[in-house]
Amino acid sequence: MRKLIVMALVTLLFSRAVTSAVIDQDWQTSGDSKLLFDTATNMRWLDLSVTADMSHDTVVSNLGVGGLFEGWRLATQNEVLELWNHAGITNTERVWVTYQYSEVNDLVTRLGPTTMFEEGLFNIATHTVGMVEGGLVLTPTERWAMELTYAPDGLNTRTSASHYTWDVGIASLHYSTYLVQTIPMVANGDLAPWDSPNNQIDTADVLIAIQLILGLRIPGALQYAHGDMNGDGLIDLVDLMQIQRIVFQ
Repeated sequence: MRKLIVMALVTLLFSRAVTSAVIDQDWQTSGDSKLLFDTATNMRWLDLSVTADMSHDTVVSNLGVGGLFEGWRLATQNEVLELWNHAGITNTERVWVTYQYSEVNDLVTRLGPTTMFEEGLFNIATHTVGMVEGGLVLTPTERWAMELTYAPDGLNTRTSASHYTWDVGIASLHYSTYLVQTIPMVANGDLAPWDSPNNQIDTADVLIAIQLILGLRIPGALQYAHGDMNGDGLIDLVDLMQIQRIVFQ
């Protein structure tokens, strides 16, 4: 009977399956949406809003054991360009264009926007700027700061990888640091009991997967690690079907 109930619920979930290239995840608390997961690279990105108003040196000092950013590392310029690409964004190197407004607006909003004031085509705009490793050689105290900007006209955007630089010792609300993690693939479907997997895959794990898909529970890092069976950054119908196959084989 329990198998029949689960199968019926699975049938109802077919219309809820979702795919995405760059998706939101939670970092420290449920619902904080401070992470972006790139399903194409299996890399997790910390929102730039987290490191805003922190100097690059301060961020680096918190990367070690016991630091605020333990487990994270500095991202390279090429890695950020790849993230942009997977979000549908090209690097225009400061040229204003009108073909990627929704994509830039979306990523800026999710990473953490600040207001830009400068002379030019648009004196005021919304942007996010993050420091990276690599790129053309700079002095030891400088880093390239990669820019995503959208204008208030609802049409124009501008991006750049090698225009802005910033001093690693100076904190600014406008200059953040890109931090990234590469997530290992360890998913096995073991979701129950909640937050305490017991190394057994059974109907309790199937039911938790259903609850996650229906939005009745909010997945954390542990649930993604065990329940994201295909590594696409989601716990959805595809994962549920794989967990069910293990249980009812």
